[in-house]
Amino acid sequence: MMQDINGLEWDKYRITIIMANYNKEYYIKQAIESVLMQQTTFSYILAIVDDCSTDHSRNMIKAYEELYPDKILTIFSDQNEGYYKSQMKVYQYMKTDYYTLLDPDDYWTSSHILEESVSFLDKNKDYAVCGFNSQIERAGKIERESFFCMTDKDQIVYEGLTDYFAGRCIMPHTSATIYRNDLYKNGIPDLLERAKETLAEASFRGDTDRFVVHLKYGKILFINKLVSVYRIYEGGIWSGAAAITKYLMHARAQLDYSDFYDREYEMQFAAGIKWDKIEIIGSVIREKYVCRECDRERDRMNYHYVMQRLSSLSEIDMTENEIAAIWRFLMEYAGEPVIVWGCGNIAEGMLTRYPFVNIKFFVDSSIEKQGRLFHGIQVKAPEEIEPGCYVILMSSYYQEIREKIQQEKLINMDRVINLSGYDGV
Repeated sequence: MMQDINGLEWDKYRITIIMANYNKEYYIKQAIESVLMQQTTFSYILAIVDDCSTDHSRNMIKAYEELYPDKILTIFSDQNEGYYKSQMKVYQYMKTDYYTLLDPDDYWTSSHILEESVSFLDKNKDYAVCGFNSQIERAGKIERESFFCMTDKDQIVYEGLTDYFAGRCIMPHTSATIYRNDLYKNGIPDLLERAKETLAEASFRGDTDRFVVHLKYGKILFINKLVSVYRIYEGGIWSGAAAITKYLMHARAQLDYSDFYDREYEMQFAAGIKWDKIEIIGSVIREKYVCRECDRERDRMNYHYVMQRLSSLSEIDMTENEIAAIWRFLMEYAGEPVIVWGCGNIAEGMLTRYPFVNIKFFVDSSIEKQGRLFHGIQVKAPEEIEPGCYVILMSSYYQEIREKIQQEKLINMDRVINLSGYDGV
């Protein structure tokens, strides 16, 4: 007899495996079989949500459900609703002690991932997550020397957000991660519910997102053992996204995480956004790349959300005009030479980490530096700025520089892009 999620006897199962499928007929059989091969001392339920697939995967799912009605629960959507809402259709009912997610284009290679994880979490109540390592399959081939988590450590324990803010976290792939069900034991949290059908969906549907969120409930153990395969191919949600889109999504996610923690760590989450901004502008200058047409409206909304949110923080000096100017630059820049104001430590660090091309010349207010070469390019006086060029600020004195530009009317401020500012961020 087929099971209905509304009347499922959840106390029969220790863990829920969520598989959200959309048109993955070429992969889903291997994913399902990797679940069915699990050797456990407890019962588990595989909840497959099909998001109105148009290929043959829907029939494949039904066939497996008929064969394994005690292990497989299916939900078939009448219309395509997306990955996030597909997950939520299980989260709102899920009552098992633990849960995990296995996308239909990934699969487990270990038959003991569930047993080992649940056994550890049962014995260690102060841990919220148990994660492992994954192999990567790219273009149909397993990369033998490349793993999702590149580390030589056998185990790593993450105590809390301090590790995340310090950049010490090696985050396991979703296919290799088991979660204690603290997040959804009382239903879907309001913040995650409100994220439905908004751009915030992207902030709570991936590997990093679940990692950060679950640090609120306990420690995380990473075991450096291969248990799954993560497929990377063109068309994946993350791997198929444009570079600028990824940076904007990451920046947006930091602020959504801050909301999840009731903004207690607002400035710490905001700290990483400074580098997202540099990466975005740097990639435009370096690659002459603007947002793809298909991403433009979403990217615009994410960009303005992030910038407006940052400008509300007292430590940051940013105006509406500056926000608009940077977005205009992202949309319009076509590879023309730029002028960089600054040839000190800030510029040195940025040009080393983000090597820009096509710099017309540098500008510095110091007479001692004018006329010299910096990175092989001449340093000139501010008065030599040409009106049609973009001026990129790479100096810790950016506030004084902007005042000088405005007072002396050296160039319109909508042509000035501050790449070094927001020290509070």
